[in-house]
Amino acid sequence: MLDRLTTRLRLGGPPRHDGVEAETLALNYSYVFHEPSWSETVQRAAQANLASQRTTDALKHRLSSKDRMLGMASLGKIEPEIVLTAHVGAPAALQTITSRRPEPPAIVAVDSATQTGASQQVFFRAPGRLNLPNVSSERLAVVAVVVRPGGAELDLIATGPFNWPEMKAEVIAALEDLIRDYVDQWRPRRAVWPAPAEELLPEVVSRLDSGPGDAR
Repeated sequence: MLDRLTTRLRLGGPPRHDGVEAETLALNYSYVFHEPSWSETVQRAAQANLASQRTTDALKHRLSSKDRMLGMASLGKIEPEIVLTAHVGAPAALQTITSRRPEPPAIVAVDSATQTGASQQVFFRAPGRLNLPNVSSERLAVVAVVVRPGGAELDLIATGPFNWPEMKAEVIAALEDLIRDYVDQWRPRRAVWPAPAEELLPEVVSRLDSGPGDAR
């Protein structure tokens, strides 16, 4: 069994950027990658994410026109009452876009810093605390505005509609897909799980208990 003292994070560089702590980012990434928070995979991804924040900062108030931004048409077809999102890409742009709709939807960020109303939910195979809607809706959508490859434009990603909370499993799966597809742009404002994957995710714990592997 590996010495648990080796799980101390080794993330170098600036400890914070735009309110996101490096250790918090590594902890959350450990569940997406199914790797220890101190693994090379997680550490590299966290460092790259923090470094790319400057690109997102430059775009968050620069919106493409409705004709140019992919995904606007799908959002119009869904006509969501509730938008469920995470801090992926450019959340400020999402706020701006949804506020322009004739009937702006309520926006709920599952990983917002405020945990009022957060509940325990299996997320990426381990119990975490997510902010989820506390009202029923027949038109919930999972939505985010992400930075396109090249870093010059934004796209809107929308999945739905979902009947909430009857379709909770499908909604959680859509959230996981969104974060997994754009993990390089996921900057949660808090730790979603109480401890890193090497302590709580069974497959990672089992792998470490079986002996040293490619953990660094």
